Amino acid sequence: MLILPLFCGDLTISKVADYLENTSLKDAENWIAANIPETLLKQRRQFLNQNTKTKRAKNGGAEYVDQSVIADRNPLILNAG
Repeated sequence: MLILPLFCGDLTISKVADYLENTSLKDAENWIAANIPETLLKQRRQFLNQNTKTKRAKNGGAEYVDQSVIADRNPLILNAG
């Protein structure tokens, strides 16, 4: 998706090299955060990570996580049962 503008503009190898050399990683990360929405997979992982930590804290740090509780709270996860 991000490569499409390269076919529409007048870019030379020297311009591309200049852009790559003068663009910081932080600038690129900020642009991505502002212009590209989170994927469903990333949203799902954040949700599961948040609920896993909460459940473990309630169990006194036990490694058991009740996946059915997480699935019931999140409409993105299909409930197989």
